[in-house]
Amino acid sequence: MARIHIGETFTLTTTVTDRATNLLADADDLTLIWKVGRLGDETTETPTRNSIGNYSVEIEPTESGNLYFRWDTDGAYNVATEGVISVAESVFTV
Repeated sequence: MARIHIGETFTLTTTVTDRATNLLADADDLTLIWKVGRLGDETTETPTRNSIGNYSVEIEPTESGNLYFRWDTDGAYNVATEGVISVAESVFTV
């Protein structure tokens, strides 16, 4: 599990492929949903298309805990991918 710190901006990325051809493809209605902690408030982001099939979202968490995320697509390339990142408080005064 990756670890970042509160206030640290980081980028989540994903790729979408056509399962029939195994080539990168643009998704319909791609979203990223994330929250810190199992009971945290969900935030929905619209990702940036970087190139065909490649997407990213910058996140800056404001609290510590496990940050859970899920990429969702609709349409021809209906796929869901989930992950978790540890968000820690810095031991330094910033």
